[in-house]
Amino acid sequence: MKDKIEQLKFSAVIGILIQVVVFTLFIFWNGITQSTFVMIFLLVFETAILFYIISTYERDLNKQIVNLKEIVGTETYDAFLFGNIGLVVYDEDYKVIWMSDYFKSVKVNAKDMKVTEWLPEIIPLFNGDVDVIDVEYEDFVFNVVRNSEARLLYFKDITTEYRVIEKYTNDAPVMGLIHLDNYLEYTQYEEESRVYFVDSIVKQNLLNWASENDIFIRRLRNDRYLVLLNHEVFEEISKTNFSIMHKIRREAQNNDLALSLSMGFALGTSEFTALEELSNDLLELAQSRGGDQVAVRVMNEEIRYYGGNTQSRERRSKARVRAISQSVRELVDASDKVILVFHKNMDFDCLGSGLILSKMIKDQKKDVYLVTESGGIESKLLSSLKVNGSILEKDHKFIDEKEALNLLTYNTLVVLLDHHNDTVSNGADVIEQANKVVIIDHHRRTTDYNFQPVLAYIESSASSTTEMVTEMLQYQEKRVAITPLEATYAYTGLIVDTNGFINRVGSRTFEAASILQKFGADVRYANELLDDSFDDIQKKNKIFENVVRKVDEGVMYAPVFDGTIIPRGLISSAADELLSVQDIKAVFVVSAISNDRVGISARSRGEFNVQKIMEKLGGGGHFNAAAVQKENMSIEALVAQLETVVEAYLEEVYNDESNIVG
Repeated sequence: MKDKIEQLKFSAVIGILIQVVVFTLFIFWNGITQSTFVMIFLLVFETAILFYIISTYERDLNKQIVNLKEIVGTETYDAFLFGNIGLVVYDEDYKVIWMSDYFKSVKVNAKDMKVTEWLPEIIPLFNGDVDVIDVEYEDFVFNVVRNSEARLLYFKDITTEYRVIEKYTNDAPVMGLIHLDNYLEYTQYEEESRVYFVDSIVKQNLLNWASENDIFIRRLRNDRYLVLLNHEVFEEISKTNFSIMHKIRREAQNNDLALSLSMGFALGTSEFTALEELSNDLLELAQSRGGDQVAVRVMNEEIRYYGGNTQSRERRSKARVRAISQSVRELVDASDKVILVFHKNMDFDCLGSGLILSKMIKDQKKDVYLVTESGGIESKLLSSLKVNGSILEKDHKFIDEKEALNLLTYNTLVVLLDHHNDTVSNGADVIEQANKVVIIDHHRRTTDYNFQPVLAYIESSASSTTEMVTEMLQYQEKRVAITPLEATYAYTGLIVDTNGFINRVGSRTFEAASILQKFGADVRYANELLDDSFDDIQKKNKIFENVVRKVDEGVMYAPVFDGTIIPRGLISSAADELLSVQDIKAVFVVSAISNDRVGISARSRGEFNVQKIMEKLGGGGHFNAAAVQKENMSIEALVAQLETVVEAYLEEVYNDESNIVG
């Protein structure tokens, strides 16, 4: 408004000057006459009137602003001052034309400045995105409310309250547990000098890190530490993506050691017993996901993960397998019957592990049922069951979920095989109503359970659930009679989940394969069960035709945009084949898998954690083999989301390496 008044004044002056010039030229040509005096009088009168009008308008405007005290009332205005509330009036160009006395008292002056230039954070308030906003200016924090009709802003000084809350937040307690992965395996049989060397790599670096960051640390046992810190310190170390984790891994790698850290941090409450319980759960979660990562949770919020960018190694001991076998046996003995449930669209690993476990339970003289007729079956497994189903039915009871619910009692044991999340289970209702639930799975844990298992045996370093169950055969009270056909199905599960013994293979995988062969597994027939049909080959070619290669990233995308429905098993197989291309670290095959579902099958060579990427999209899996399914989403939209997540992952990996302190 002030600018417009100045512009009006300027225009008036220009107009008067023009009249003076014209008047001068008139005198020059005509000389001084009687009319000259009349014109001089009119010019002076016009000038006076014009400036009187402008000054009166300006005075009235200023009076209108200054008299805001009268508008709101003396008592209200004084209350504003007492309550540290400032008032700001702005014009239609958002320039400040008046500030109340409060701002003078705190020496803040933004008059004639645009509000959005003075306080850029206030823009959402003017856009209508928010009704109130907190902004910081110099040493002050203001709570700002806008009255758009009056072009008025109310500034409430909340600096003191803000600083108190900030200090309370910064000083809030954080509890963490740190586990040295593989430490005991490396030190229990080593000489003292070698143990001292390992300690210098791991423990001393850990203690130095804690000291540098003002973190309280105490050893609980040789491979585990308790840490206490405040929220401010926690925020600082999390900004570095927990650089100590990457430093110790790099130091270990340089010395040919497979050592790493797993950590769990709990915050969001001042109750130390709750923090202790939560940090224990988080550490267990980090380890079950393969270790070398951090799990963080604010009480009652989602879990955040850091790290996990290296493939998990074999960590389970045979002593643990023996203990798990004993626990499962005791749970079966204490149950009236057992129901085995699998993930939707069950595959050979599901059925193979189920057949082995079913025989083990039958040997304990308990009824056991396999939920196979709900949730779908992978196409090649379904084809094989059309041939062999009647033979398997002689020794096994296959049912659907409805039948399972009718059989379920308070004393029934429900076992989840090859999955640990009820949302992907073919027996979700059974799990929900069950009193006793056991999990046996080799996928990395993704989140909290929606139920409370009495036993959770999750080993992300295992190649397959079949491997885990087959190992348990050795610790049964008597030899379990596994038929050659059952052993062949279990062996096929090993082949599928290892991509022909290429991925996620450890010594225990070959031991399991050897055990199954001793029971008569037909290796040739197992591979024949996985042969592609001519239609399968045509659909795979459709995938190969759509390959997009990102050389710099070492990533290959294969999206099938034309809507062709390709079964999950085929897109997984195609992803495995594409991974054999030179210089490719990761492959993502995207296709419609049903009329209303699209899916991604992701594979990597072991340097690229595709499980983390699929998790961000709502899926899961293993470090180097994962997948996700989406309902009512286009291929284009899913590919766009995928590319965004992959770019974020690559940036995270780059930052992880950059944050390693040398």
